Amino acid sequence: LHIKVEEFFGGLFERHGRFVARHPWAVIIGVAIIDIGLGLGLLKIQTDNSIEQYAPKDSTASKHREEEYVTDYNKAQKCRQRITDYKTNQNQCL
Repeated sequence: LHIKVEEFFGGLFERHGRFVARHPWAVIIGVAIIDIGLGLGLLKIQTDNSIEQYAPKDSTASKHREEEYVTDYNKAQKCRQRITDYKTNQNQCL
């Protein structure tokens, strides 16, 4: 049995090697097309590196993350209010 398997694969690799030797540019272009086609799928990959994915819900890291979010949200609200006040004052001067 192993002799038949060896002959089969030996013949297969021999034919493959001859094809590659006779048509190198076709092989190079074919491989490049396959690589590009398969590589296009990488553009659709979306990653999620949020702390919620990797840290337990009651961990210290999650608690710090929530505190930072609240702090950043409050800062953003204050900035928005300052911008609104500034625009209102500018309109009053005109």
